[in-house]
Amino acid sequence: MGITKKCALFMTLRAKGETFDAIAKEIRVSKPTLIKWNKEYSKEIGKIRNAFLEDIVTELFKEERELILTQIRKMKKELLKDITGKKVKPEMKNIIKQLDRNLRINIKKMKIEFHINGEIDRIEITCK
Repeated sequence: MGITKKCALFMTLRAKGETFDAIAKEIRVSKPTLIKWNKEYSKEIGKIRNAFLEDIVTELFKEERELILTQIRKMKKELLKDITGKKVKPEMKNIIKQLDRNLRINIKKMKIEFHINGEIDRIEITCK
């Protein structure tokens, strides 16, 4: 027998941190049944919880990445403003532009890895 809709809803609500009492009222299933399902499907609930956490961290990281890009653009603009009209070798301007481009590319390629051992035990952020 497969997982019922109520059981699937239970796993989702439990993964979100809802209490047995709250879930019992919402899906109209007895608390002892919910406790049984919790034991039976603990790995699945953990995977759902980890997926929720991944989504949250990914969204937060996306916002952070945009803030970093905005700061880089502002710094580039200020730097170019500072050197405009001054005797700066064209190679120097090209180096500044290349640095800016490389930083933006690296930030866009930042990767989040979730190391899961039942629960998320480590998050690594790397630039490729």
